[in-house]
Amino acid sequence: MTASTVSPASSTPSKAGLLAVICFTGVLTASCTAHPPGSVGQGRALNGGLQSTGRIGTEHAQIGEVFWAALPLPNNTSKEPVSIRKARFTEVPKGLKISEYRVFNTEETGGVYLLAYSGGKYGTKDPEKLTNYADKPIRVKGKQESDYYYAAKVTVTGPVHKDLGGCSFWYTQSGEEYKQTLPCQTTIRLGKPLPDN
Repeated sequence: MTASTVSPASSTPSKAGLLAVICFTGVLTASCTAHPPGSVGQGRALNGGLQSTGRIGTEHAQIGEVFWAALPLPNNTSKEPVSIRKARFTEVPKGLKISEYRVFNTEETGGVYLLAYSGGKYGTKDPEKLTNYADKPIRVKGKQESDYYYAAKVTVTGPVHKDLGGCSFWYTQSGEEYKQTLPCQTTIRLGKPLPDN
């Protein structure tokens, strides 16, 4: 069985058709995940670890409070290194507003601040005073977990009935651009305030 794609304007196969033929016949399997130049492919190199399997959050938020919500710590499950240039929550519910993203180092925060109050309430370091590494891509070697993680500055503006989610990462690997969305769920709900001590 053979496959071919012919451009209607000429008798030469199109690039997309040629790639399909090569992938179909198995001649060059490494190129089967390639995408057209200038486009962003569907990434599969990252894993979000435990943070992608559960839900974090608080049910004691107050209107006007500001939190730093972490996106999953990137784990590169592939053999090739990746350079992550940005990460974002793509599902932001009514009642929450994101004003900026930063990149923190796990050594400075003593792990990942999954959901931290701005100002350093309740014994955590103030995320506002930590070094922000967002000015350059995060490079993660193959088969390794990153030492850096993205976090969003989230202000509570009203009642919240849905969760932050859709943790998307944009990265480069082997000269190709990719976007990958990892499972994540951060719950912020209004409720009785926590005691200050």
